[in-house]
Amino acid sequence: MPEGPWTADLPSCLYRQGGLELRIAVLGTYDINEHSWMWGWANPGLRGSEVVALTGAVERYGRAHGIPEFTRETEAPGYLGLSAGPDTRVYFLPDDPRVPRAALDTVALPRELVTGASLIGRSARRVVTGYLEYHALPWREDGNRILTDLPGGGGAGIAFDAAGRISGVRLTMT
Repeated sequence: MPEGPWTADLPSCLYRQGGLELRIAVLGTYDINEHSWMWGWANPGLRGSEVVALTGAVERYGRAHGIPEFTRETEAPGYLGLSAGPDTRVYFLPDDPRVPRAALDTVALPRELVTGASLIGRSARRVVTGYLEYHALPWREDGNRILTDLPGGGGAGIAFDAAGRISGVRLTMT
């Protein structure tokens, strides 16, 4: 984002900073004193409004896939955001076609999978398959591993231990 002060017009779903204007949704807020996270869809002052409609998908996904971290109204620490007051941070989720979709970074893939699995704290297999599906990579299971072909050649094998944790990520590049 360009440097400069920011403003957010929540009823219009617009965020402005340094001359740039983006359509946004409120992902959630983090209360520094309470050490608590509240999803945008759960905020009583925003519930049902357009600015949190997109983040309702987080709750629906959590319910459909059994991820309680996405369905509880308040939860663990946030991801990134801005100061919205002396004791509050606000987190925005861009909802604008000009924001590019994150591309697959095969070098970062092992770190992203392991970090994602540790942050979600539930099924590492679901984290891996969700990541691969997000990047439109077909995958298959082979015993205690999930295998996928990588764009441009090569592949990845993600192994799991008896407790279901990621025990290794092997990349082959061609």
